[in-house]
Amino acid sequence: MTPLQRYADMFSGWGIQGHDGTAWYHPMRLTIDSGAVADGNANPAQRILDVDATHGDDLPKGLRIYAFGAALGGARVLATARMLARQSGIPRRNLTLVNRAATYAHNDPNSAAPNKNQFLKFLVPYLERVASG
Repeated sequence: MTPLQRYADMFSGWGIQGHDGTAWYHPMRLTIDSGAVADGNANPAQRILDVDATHGDDLPKGLRIYAFGAALGGARVLATARMLARQSGIPRRNLTLVNRAATYAHNDPNSAAPNKNQFLKFLVPYLERVASG
């Protein structure tokens, strides 16, 4: 999905002072922090890692959730969004779940050409619904 030149530009970090384009992506720390989040349920790892995500079971019932599953997270991303909504009593109609695990590499949502980007195709209407209340 992502044109090779666009991908190379993204990782080059051109114009970002003091960092290359991969500075945002720290897979090990991301994995550790994600585990500590634990669907927003308090646990000892949050205190140790200074992760503060403890409202997973008392989120507002009207909250809207957008989840996009690419190759790396795939259906697990959507399942986690469903679980988070279920434990807080958020209705299914408030979820926008898009599974493109079979066609999107991990970085495609943020770097695919805008006119072909399924992440944006679903995100823009989602944000319009959020903005309209």
